[in-house]
Parts: sequence; structure tokens; C-alpha cells
Amino acid sequence: MAPANCRPMASASLAFSAIVATVPSMTVSLSAHFDGKSIVLDEDYPLRPQAKLLVTVIEDERTIDAQTERSAWSARGKQAFARVFGSDEPDYSVADAIP
Repeated sequence: MAPANCRPMASASLAFSAIVATVPSMTVSLSAHFDGKSIVLDEDYPLRPQAKLLVTVIEDERTIDAQTERSAWSARGKQAFARVFGSDEPDYSVADAIP
């Protein structure tokens, strides 16, 4: 049995078949910095034009006070809670929890 990420592919002559694997996207973490105008990689890496990137900003601890950080985490938690338990969530009773 072929793995879930593989699919059979018939050859042109139909004398044999091959398994073609679907390779998941590769993720690479690279160090970079912002020079005030652009994001600059700290090391060489061959990026393709239009390559999709995920940027994580690491704030300098000295620029963020504890109250600001708590407020930011609280806001993110509220957003996540709202996504999971939206206004269209049904009201459940104790009877609904009993099998």
C-alpha cells in the first residue's frame, strides 16, 4: 500500500507503474534584520522570485514593558477565543454533556 502522500502514475507504455511522491514544502529558518528600509538576510540563501516568506519579528526586550506585553497577549487570546467560540456557537445545557 502506498503512503497517503503518494499517487500511482502509469507509464506511457502502460507496462509498469511508478509511485510519485508529493514532497511537502521545505521550511528553512534564516537570520535577518531590518535596516530601516528593507529586510536583509544575514546569510546567503538562494531565494526564488515570488518565494513565500513568513516573517517573525523579535522585539527587543528593552523596548517593551511588562504591561504592554500582557496587554498584547491578552488581545491575542481574546482573538483566538472569538475564533473558536463565535457568536453562532449554540448554547449547551448540562443534559447535552451527559452521554
